[in-house]
Amino acid sequence: MAIFAVISVITFQGLQSMIKSREIMGAEADRLASLQGAMALMSRDFKQMLPRSIRDEFGEMQPALICTANDKTAVEFSRGGWRNPAGLPRSNMQRVAYRFKDANLIRDTWPVLDRALTTEPVSRKLVAGVINFRLRFQDNNDNWQTAWPPPAETSTGEQSQLPRALEMTLELEDWGTLTRLFVLAWQGGN
Repeated sequence: MAIFAVISVITFQGLQSMIKSREIMGAEADRLASLQGAMALMSRDFKQMLPRSIRDEFGEMQPALICTANDKTAVEFSRGGWRNPAGLPRSNMQRVAYRFKDANLIRDTWPVLDRALTTEPVSRKLVAGVINFRLRFQDNNDNWQTAWPPPAETSTGEQSQLPRALEMTLELEDWGTLTRLFVLAWQGGN
């Protein structure tokens, strides 16, 4: 009886350890899949950025890409390549925004580029457990800017539609800091 009890305890502990390891590996695999999906979506969005200005809810013109220095947690831009498999009467362009709120990275999309007061975005949580979300933009002179359009261009009224590249830094609670550089496809003949 004693031998059977010892073998049972050893077997039970081994089984518990295997179950716990499997749960941890499953959670890590889910986290990795979530991050990979978010990075793939961001890559497609950023690489399909277009120099298409819009009218906001109040009829004011907004640049093709907006990210203010005092609000580095949000970026909004126009992109092409919006698939339309159902053949609906709509544009293949879309307005997209990424924002950091309540430890989450959220993607907003609008059904139209030029919005009305009643136009609401569709929000989707991409990544949880975010500590910080930062963006930098490379201008045509290879200088890095923390806002777009750059403040110097905004004051002169002369604006480059899009940067040459965008650097995104995502600081996560569990995985540390991830930095990704996106070279933007649209160069307007450069």
